[in-house]
Amino acid sequence: MGRERSIPVDIRSCVRISAAPLQAGLARKDRRRNVRGAFRILHPPGVERVAILDDVVTTGSTVSELTKVLLKKAGVKCVDIWAVARTP
Repeated sequence: MGRERSIPVDIRSCVRISAAPLQAGLARKDRRRNVRGAFRILHPPGVERVAILDDVVTTGSTVSELTKVLLKKAGVKCVDIWAVARTP
């Protein structure tokens, strides 16, 4: 997607640090708990606006947790969420 849109892609600024169970089949409350503290910034991306590309957004727990880390720890001011699919 980055190449097609001529958008820089950075897959190394942030990592998932916990090997939590899969989100599939978990209740909303359990999904939030499952990803709490799951991400760490390795180095700030050096931009104020980023987009997170997610395959499927169900409750939004994963993108919400990653957004919090980007806003608080990486100097990012705006996070857009791009999803391939959204469950009802």
